[in-house]
Amino acid sequence: MLPHDSVMWIVHNGFIDTEKHFQPIDQLKAAADRLGVEAKVVTNNSIGSWIDGGIRIHDLPEKVLFWDKDVRLARMLESAGGKVFNPSAAIEAADDKSLTAILLSEAGVPMPETVIAPVPSGFSGYGDAGFIDRAAAMLGEPFVLKECHGSYGRQVHLFDAEEAKAYVSKIGNRPFLMQRYVSESEGRDVRVHVVDGEVVASMERVAPQGDFRSNVTNGGSMSAYEPSADECDIAIRATEALGLCFAGVDILRGADGPLVCEVNSNAHMRNILNCTGVDVAEHIIRMICDA
Repeated sequence: MLPHDSVMWIVHNGFIDTEKHFQPIDQLKAAADRLGVEAKVVTNNSIGSWIDGGIRIHDLPEKVLFWDKDVRLARMLESAGGKVFNPSAAIEAADDKSLTAILLSEAGVPMPETVIAPVPSGFSGYGDAGFIDRAAAMLGEPFVLKECHGSYGRQVHLFDAEEAKAYVSKIGNRPFLMQRYVSESEGRDVRVHVVDGEVVASMERVAPQGDFRSNVTNGGSMSAYEPSADECDIAIRATEALGLCFAGVDILRGADGPLVCEVNSNAHMRNILNCTGVDVAEHIIRMICDA
């Protein structure tokens, strides 16, 4: 049994009701139970919170495992005195792919060449989006277009300039970025899980036939993988650059070395468990108890 003085909250989004959503929540709760940690699963829409000369939250424990992207609530939990894992600023940085790219660049973490699209004012939309032609000239075609907010590869596309302009004409003012297509990675990437500054598990993912995205949710396959020293290094550096305590880092194999594709603040853990036998959830619970 691990030492603990109070109940730990595991916070998740109460507006989502899918099996995939609950898999990591159940995995974290099971890990806590095995380790003798009293963990209470609560939803973001069930937490009593208000502002009255300060942030007030009912029955707030000392430590909160925040498995959600409701950064405002995470910040309120911190302001009310809770130790939140991951911190609100880190969740915000990981959830916005443009902020991720900026922070990785500032930290010198290698990633594909990136162009962050300007954001239109109000509801004007992107108009003729001539800036996409300039981006295509720098990145080459096709290039990868990513909406800044999204999960499971759903908002990630491989486009030429005209396809990109047609797409953004329909998305209102949702922010996005464009990146060089790392064709040498050939529809493969490496998912590396980092907890408390250490690589704890990794796997290689391969895209299904006809798709460039390697997400297992979209039909990709997976196999256990031993990352290189360079891959471990950039996964750890990327996690630290965003201020994350734990993360799933997706790495592409570039012609000149590994490149960070994305950083996930609450990466799904069932696939890596099935693939490698490593329970990342247990590493996370131990890290929080020791913090």
